[in-house]
Amino acid sequence: VSQSRYTTKDATKNNLINYFLTNIGDRYDNPTFGGNLREYVFEQIQQNTFDSIEDDIQQKIATCFPTVAVSSINISKIGDQTDYNTIVVEINYNIVGTGQTDTLQIAFT
Repeated sequence: VSQSRYTTKDATKNNLINYFLTNIGDRYDNPTFGGNLREYVFEQIQQNTFDSIEDDIQQKIATCFPTVAVSSINISKIGDQTDYNTIVVEINYNIVGTGQTDTLQIAFT
């Protein structure tokens, strides 16, 4: 019997990273898997875009990660007012039933 190399906290974070950095259709064996966040990089970035990203993330985590309870999502931009080069998504969450909390930060350029 081998022991797991990851704690629940590490495994959950890795699963979230993998999910949100994968676009729908990227996996041949699982074509519906993926957070598809990169699609927002090519949109006109406005406040309602951030609201859409936040709603999308909330819905996908609730659907695909029932053991993850989101406590907050912060979305920011890096760049000047006319040229937003990077979108940074920060997700603060709890792992249900463990008392563990963590933060995931993903930057899209």
